[in-house]
Amino acid sequence: MTHRILLIVVLLSAVVQAQVSYDRLLRAGAEPHNWLTYSGTYSGHRYSTLNQITPQNVRDLELKWVFQARSLEKFEATPLVVDGVMYTVQPPNDIVAIDAGTGFTIEPLSEIPVLDAGPETEIVGLAQELSGRTELGKVSFGTEGSQFQRAGIPTVVCGPGSIEQAHKPNEFIALEQIRQCEAFVGRLIERAAAA
Repeated sequence: MTHRILLIVVLLSAVVQAQVSYDRLLRAGAEPHNWLTYSGTYSGHRYSTLNQITPQNVRDLELKWVFQARSLEKFEATPLVVDGVMYTVQPPNDIVAIDAGTGFTIEPLSEIPVLDAGPETEIVGLAQELSGRTELGKVSFGTEGSQFQRAGIPTVVCGPGSIEQAHKPNEFIALEQIRQCEAFVGRLIERAAAA
């Protein structure tokens, strides 16, 4: 079993590396026609040096195609563009490849089950008790937690920080949030040791 998993990881790494190498990511600014990372480049400026669209011709732009996600859920995504293929997501957590020139969906690339531990579940109650917080929230990001949930392992995702600062330029976690996380983990260890 370990050999199969290792082989799959190696094969997946080879496929991903063949598409966008680490060297390409480091030099993403040299490929302004591509958008290789969340912010375009590692600099995080979210700025393109393309100059075909100017104040003089912007009014002449026309809509060529629209991607219709197969979901009624609200979501936001930053698509990546690699050599004419646009990669984006749609709820619940599906990655989709689209021909950037035509708008045709090439293929769904993955399907990640939704992590949906309801407020009535024991794991959510435990997380609320240990954290001292009662509010619940959901975000439109995939996590391996849904794989655990699918396997029958009660799962909740929580951690230091706030989604308000996460996945943005200059994201941060305050020291007080780290202290709260340490206290949460300490209470979890005490609870597990007592069980």
